[in-house]
Amino acid sequence: MLEALLPRLKDSDSSVRSSACYALGRLGKKGDKEQLSQLLEALRPRLKDSNKWVRSSAYEALVQLVEKGDKEQFSKILEALLPRLQDADSYVQSSACEALVQLGENIDKEQFSKILEALLPMIQDADSDVRRLACYALVKLGEKGGKGQRSQLLEALLPMIQDADSYVRRSACYALGKLVKKGDEGQRSKILEALLPRLQDSEGWVRRSACDALVKLVEKGNKGQRSQLLEALLPMIQDSEGWVRSSACEALVQLGENIDKEKFSKISGALLPMIQDANSSVRSSACEALGKLVEKGDKEQFPKILEALLSVLQDANSSVQSSACEALVKLVEKGDEGQRSKILEALLPMIQDADSYVQSSACEALGKLGEKGDKEQFSELLEALLPRLQDSDFYVRRSACEALVKLVEKGDEGQRSKILEALLPMIQDADSYVRRLACYALVKLVEKGDEGQRSKILEALRPLLQDSEGWVRSSACYALVKLAEKGDKGHRSKILEALLPRLQDSDSGVRSSACKALVKLVEKGDEGQRSKILEALCPLLQDADSDVQRSACKALRELRERSKEQLPGILFALSKGQIENSFVYMYLNESILWGCDSNLKFSLLKNNKILESKTCGKEEYEKIKSYLLGTTSPLSSYILSTGHFSDTSQLYLV
Repeated sequence: MLEALLPRLKDSDSSVRSSACYALGRLGKKGDKEQLSQLLEALRPRLKDSNKWVRSSAYEALVQLVEKGDKEQFSKILEALLPRLQDADSYVQSSACEALVQLGENIDKEQFSKILEALLPMIQDADSDVRRLACYALVKLGEKGGKGQRSQLLEALLPMIQDADSYVRRSACYALGKLVKKGDEGQRSKILEALLPRLQDSEGWVRRSACDALVKLVEKGNKGQRSQLLEALLPMIQDSEGWVRSSACEALVQLGENIDKEKFSKISGALLPMIQDANSSVRSSACEALGKLVEKGDKEQFPKILEALLSVLQDANSSVQSSACEALVKLVEKGDEGQRSKILEALLPMIQDADSYVQSSACEALGKLGEKGDKEQFSELLEALLPRLQDSDFYVRRSACEALVKLVEKGDEGQRSKILEALLPMIQDADSYVRRLACYALVKLVEKGDEGQRSKILEALRPLLQDSEGWVRSSACYALVKLAEKGDKGHRSKILEALLPRLQDSDSGVRSSACKALVKLVEKGDEGQRSKILEALCPLLQDADSDVQRSACKALRELRERSKEQLPGILFALSKGQIENSFVYMYLNESILWGCDSNLKFSLLKNNKILESKTCGKEEYEKIKSYLLGTTSPLSSYILSTGHFSDTSQLYLV
């Protein structure tokens, strides 16, 4: 294929040359070192192609080669790309910039300096698109650079915040926000001074980007900087643009942490009127901000915040209503009994709202209330939530299931019976996530329920092991494990028979879950059940999925610890297997073979060809050497005969 494509790089049709560049880039990802050198030499002339689209495709192809190339090839690619930053065509410059950004993951300090030197003139380019992309590239470089290099970047970016193009100013704000995370105190002060005037920029998007960047500064800034920011941000919640007001709300929430009561009052006082803003996005942001503020703040402010949030539960916009519900959840967790009663009274009608999004949020909030509320409130909540399990919208059914999971632990026997009867049909729900949640809720009931309830749950769960969705089958495995821990011998036998076929499931996650479930059955089961489990587990040591292999190892270890009678069967299975995963073999040695005769270990190791496979990394190799070599002569002789100790670097395939 390579020989067929290379001539196409010189085709008279520019679209053919461009396609050839693309194809060779893809091919290079799979090629060897010799092919990479050939591709590199063939693509470099295309960087000077007369057609800009070909030049751009060549850059993209070279970036793909970087992933496979060595240090020398990487340097060649970098040297080929740098001059293209000065290309006459702005699109080509942009492509070269993008390519260098992608190369940035692999650069060293010397290469960093070269790229920085090439990029800096671009921030003065006459084309605003090039200046924007230069900003973006400098941000990416800043994440890789050291303190001195970040200082260079900062000095380059600061003038760009006053660029004539609003998009460049916006990009510069974003870039400075990124530098804040890595910068020192002096750099943060410079960034703060540069960003504050942008809060008054004539363009709304620049003001918003300045707000977002200042949020990052809040996280890193000192007390004095936070005070300065507070005074600058408070007027922004009156900005003419709704999205700027929303960003200001978020920034003020970040300031709400680690400040005194006076400043906290200022922030909450500024946010409270915003939930009546004409813009629904701002009202929603204000609700979210007040919810977050509750987590951080002064309980003296809770009554005002509660009244404000309750007032927007009937908002005309469902997103605002939902945000208010979610904010009230925070008050449920932090507030007192009287506040929770008010919230309950306000939320109960919301569970029947015409909008399913609002209903879902109300269900979630009521679930939280159930965890904190008293018995009287619990009964009201239960009666409100149970009908939502039959709602036509699956999001509402999901939220109702999640809420009931929280209620199970608080209810009495009669209430648990009600919940059980309501949940059993849910494991046949059309929505797989609802079925999964129903499994989890039934697990909670298993822990609290009586023998009769456990029998019902067992019969309901078994069909879910055949569910069309893998994650539901895995959840059913988990639920049955919990049932096995609580159930009697008869239950365990039924569960064992139901779980064994899942070890052959088409989904590796289900096979792994079934292994973990069987571990619990090993602990509780009798000798006959353990023999069945052994017979089913051993083939999984050769499973295509390493997680399944490890889960099988763990189950076999449990089997050995619980029953010495099963050891011969385990060893026989290992002697017949072909285990090529060195980690799995090491795990087996630690957990199952430890204490066995060294000659037996030698026989198993030789049969399974672990070291010949050259699959172990350095750390695994050391463990194998420590656990398996010992001082036994036949074993040592065999290992040495493989030749791996003549050049240990061959074995250290990390």
